[in-house]
Amino acid sequence: MLFPDDGISLDTANCNVWVHNNDIFYGKAGSDADQAKGDGSADVKSGSTYVTLSYNHFWDSGKCSLCGMKDTAEFFVTYHHNWYDHSDSRHPRIRVASVHIYNNYFDGNAKYGVGVTKGSSAFVESNYFRHCKYPMMSSLQGTDALGQGTFSGENGGMIKAFNNRIENASSLIYANSNEGTTGKNAVSFDAYLSSERNETVPSLYKTIAGSTAYNNFDTGKDIGVSLSDIDPVNNVEGIVTTNAGRLNQGDFTWKFNNAVDDTSSDLNTALMSEIRSYTTNLISVGGN
Repeated sequence: MLFPDDGISLDTANCNVWVHNNDIFYGKAGSDADQAKGDGSADVKSGSTYVTLSYNHFWDSGKCSLCGMKDTAEFFVTYHHNWYDHSDSRHPRIRVASVHIYNNYFDGNAKYGVGVTKGSSAFVESNYFRHCKYPMMSSLQGTDALGQGTFSGENGGMIKAFNNRIENASSLIYANSNEGTTGKNAVSFDAYLSSERNETVPSLYKTIAGSTAYNNFDTGKDIGVSLSDIDPVNNVEGIVTTNAGRLNQGDFTWKFNNAVDDTSSDLNTALMSEIRSYTTNLISVGGN
């Protein structure tokens, strides 16, 4: 709570790290207009690799997770069973990396879900997107090219989507399917819709900016997650809302108003008041 700068920052060659069962609330306001809720909640960058973020509860974060900043070499990150609870963006926002994103609960996200740039590849599998405005985006194409995107002018990245549950999205454009919100195949797309988990994305599908194909990091090799590790997508909400965040739900309670908070990216003043007045009931950590 009320952290300066980033909440959790894996910055500069952090390797083999597990970020697990955290509640992450508002940080201290920064100087930029998009830092009213703090800066990054859990960022992975600058050569950090083999990182897993799982079962974390993000409470209305403005910028959940930057995944890559000035990186130039491929690195690997996994996001699973996180609760993006009315958070706004960067779930994650990826540069260069190869990232597996599965069984997360995107719950009322006012800006976007997964965002890819700079030739990154993301395998987005069996997530539940409930009222996430733009579930998947690639820079300068698809939904972003409609003029309402949130990315800079960086080259795009590629997303392979499989078996996700999408509800109340404003725009989702698939490269190769009549599903999504456009109702037609598209040259300018957000993601490739896979019909099988191990499907190889053909190299003919490329980003408009940068002409990058999906690197198929998830096919033909062991990425550490087998089919038996994936929960059924219709069970994701129950599993994540029960188990994400501090164990036994922690000692902070708050209920968002979906009618307002699903579409608002403003700082919730009532929630901030509760955070500022919070005192822990923690008795000990590790016996101390």
